[in-house]
Amino acid sequence: MKEFNGTQGKWESVEIDLADYKQVSIGSGEKIICHLHIENEISDEVKANAQLIATAPELLDKCIELRKQLDTIITLYGCHIEAKRYNEITAILTNSFKVINESIGRV
Repeated sequence: MKEFNGTQGKWESVEIDLADYKQVSIGSGEKIICHLHIENEISDEVKANAQLIATAPELLDKCIELRKQLDTIITLYGCHIEAKRYNEITAILTNSFKVINESIGRV
């Protein structure tokens, strides 16, 4: 993923049971990206948050890929799309471009 300057490689979440608390760590190989500390049990909510964080680079990559494909479709076939639908699609593309840029630090 060329646009992403963060930790490269597949991110994974791992549950760790320590002496006085539990945590979920997200990392790639030897690099730790973040820890989610929990005093008692690791809830489904914490697991879901960790999974979302761990898949963030892949989600970003697919969003960028999808945006490029939609942009190409609009460029090639935009004249064949109903005006209202065309405006909806271009608004989605504009918003996705903004969110993608925010996520990679290009504000």
